[in-house]
Amino acid sequence: MPVPDRVRLPLSFDPEGLQRDLAHAAQSAKWQRHYSRQDYDGDWSVVPLRAPAYAMHRVNLIYADPFATDFKDLPLLAECPHFSAVVAAFQAPVRGVRLMRLAPGAVIKEHIDRESSFEDGLARVHIAVTTNDEVDFRINGVRLVLEPGSAWLVKIADPHSVANRGQTDRVHLVLDIAVNDWLRELIRSLVPETENLMHADDTPLANVPVLETPRLVLRALRRSDFAAVLELWSDPRTVALMGMKPMNEEDAWAKFLRSVGSWHVNGFGFWAIEEKASGRFAGELGFLNAKRTFDPALPVPEIGWSLMPWAKGNGYASEALGTALTWGELHFGRVRFSAIIAPENVPSLKLAHKFGFVDVAETTYKEHPIIVLHRD
Repeated sequence: MPVPDRVRLPLSFDPEGLQRDLAHAAQSAKWQRHYSRQDYDGDWSVVPLRAPAYAMHRVNLIYADPFATDFKDLPLLAECPHFSAVVAAFQAPVRGVRLMRLAPGAVIKEHIDRESSFEDGLARVHIAVTTNDEVDFRINGVRLVLEPGSAWLVKIADPHSVANRGQTDRVHLVLDIAVNDWLRELIRSLVPETENLMHADDTPLANVPVLETPRLVLRALRRSDFAAVLELWSDPRTVALMGMKPMNEEDAWAKFLRSVGSWHVNGFGFWAIEEKASGRFAGELGFLNAKRTFDPALPVPEIGWSLMPWAKGNGYASEALGTALTWGELHFGRVRFSAIIAPENVPSLKLAHKFGFVDVAETTYKEHPIIVLHRD
């Protein structure tokens, strides 16, 4: 079943009672610095309350092991009646339980917890214990505000980040829960039904494939990519090579939506190009059916690409284009690929020629000279 990236659960807990338990835990246990130090700046720390049965080392005690099958309560949980009541409220196997504190000024960078997803049988629930108005918790780039005592299922397999810009700690009680029939029915009762969108021939819409090269990942565009997309298409250095003017936010947003929607309508579209080493958005590349009106008619699929200025000059475009064309040959079969490139964009012309595109015509498109290229 499809699950949104956040669902408020119909469970609420006494904030004052939770905060009394927090005060006791803070006096009785030592906050342990989170082990994923590359994912945050500042003080992000944890107190374990339930952990894998095998765990002895402090890292194993706070690690949300997706493969563990047996769990143990640590003595501190029994000393915290309100935390224990939270655990008991879930009619599903509660695996790990821990307090997670983000101190003032600390930032958890955007990241993905790939091993934890509802679809794979694991759910992550956050209960806010203490927070402030300056906490900025985002999933897929959209802010989520948790009131003390509220319980939320959050999809941490999606990009998420937190910044505590306030003057007080942000502490959540975090539960890892095995998905069972009770939890599925609970979520189903809270999430409106959705219709499965279909192509005209009733075949299901394709998912966006993930392609990898030695240095890059070609993946679906995400809402959180839009800031980088706007930066790309509003940069005069980018659009000058295409005979275009810099885009404003409205135009860039419309282009972004077309790129995302093409996968649903056509079964192909644009990928985000992500640099593996840094996780940075390096540009976009993909296939399109733009229904351009000029002579000669442009064969479909057309292919296009554009890189962030910082990503140019190191072979990323060649690496991504070669991988995309290989996918295209398998997906489309033996078809004629096309591209349009401005005459002044010499690097892109050289790259297209490298991969077998040939110039077939010179014309104008929206009052700008272009070269039409084909690849058989």
